Amino acid sequence: MRENTGNLCRVDWSRVRRVSEPGGRLLVGLGAPRGGLAEAIRTRRADVSLTVLISPAQQDEAVGADEIWVCARLGPIGFFALIRRISWRRFERVDQFTTSSFSWLKYCVWPRPPWFYLTRDGAGDKLDA
Repeated sequence: MRENTGNLCRVDWSRVRRVSEPGGRLLVGLGAPRGGLAEAIRTRRADVSLTVLISPAQQDEAVGADEIWVCARLGPIGFFALIRRISWRRFERVDQFTTSSFSWLKYCVWPRPPWFYLTRDGAGDKLDA
């Protein structure tokens, strides 16, 4: 486990913008279809910082995000730490794929930012009221 730590934390500082905290945009890529995550990152890299929440298997597709959070087996304490981290960050907007099995995640984050659901390919979005 420890030998992978260097790969998960490696950052190319020449291409990374400063992460805006609080604020920015969160892209929940857990459960995204193959190729959809890379397309969503490419289309959402605007003037705000982009943080991506992914599984370990999606690390190759997450190139281009300003900050990458890898969600592995968390356990109860790790899950609460992740929810607390999302809440404290106070994102301006959250985008999540409709195919994700983590659709209940928005009910755990408080204060709740505007939560948008993306289509299967990551192109369009729809506000969830």
